[in-house]
Amino acid sequence: MNQNTNANEITKILDEMGMPAALKGYAYLHRAISLAVDDSIVIFDMAKLYDDVANEFATTAGGVAAAMRKAIGIAWDRGDVDVLISYFSYTIQNNRGKPTNTEFIAMIAERVSLQQENDALKTRLANVLHQLGVPADIKGYGYLRSAILLTVEDSDIIQSPTKVLYPTVAKQYGTTASRVEGAIRKAIEIAWDRGDVDLLNSYFGFSIQNCGGIPSNTEFIAMIADNLRLRFR
Repeated sequence: MNQNTNANEITKILDEMGMPAALKGYAYLHRAISLAVDDSIVIFDMAKLYDDVANEFATTAGGVAAAMRKAIGIAWDRGDVDVLISYFSYTIQNNRGKPTNTEFIAMIAERVSLQQENDALKTRLANVLHQLGVPADIKGYGYLRSAILLTVEDSDIIQSPTKVLYPTVAKQYGTTASRVEGAIRKAIEIAWDRGDVDLLNSYFGFSIQNCGGIPSNTEFIAMIADNLRLRFR
């Protein structure tokens, strides 16, 4: 997809959600999502993202954030439920309220990026992580996704998490292996705390049924990778 195609896809999604195009927040979200499609890391510094959008529209970062929030609220209140569920299934089904600005931008940007790549495996992985309750707007989500994809491609890599897997993911994101490990752990803890019990049980039944606690990073990664490998290989 080129930039025009991405822009059209973002417009289509926002319109389907019932967000009025006349709102300032619509334009701000559209631009922020476009920036996140080009570089997913921008959502980890929302202050800068608000500033960048504000500069383009000759307004303030605070005004951008507030207008985005208002636009999301309107879409959440009046949008088509089936469409909203297709993007924010966990949030809706568990009555968590409307998504944050960062979560909204991250989820839509990821969907547009996946359509651009047209990769069924990555799309399935994104759906699984979302359904498990892993927030798309935290660093651990990206690290976890990359670690799982690497393990799908090479099942042996999970045997050397600290020496091979985490350093490989860290290199992709320009960070350190220890930060990758910690962020993945946090992402799993969040999913375990807020995720759908039935779905978690379908992947980690032994851990749940035997009160084994939260699965380790490697156990979580290996289980999801094995499921994907069986489905796509």
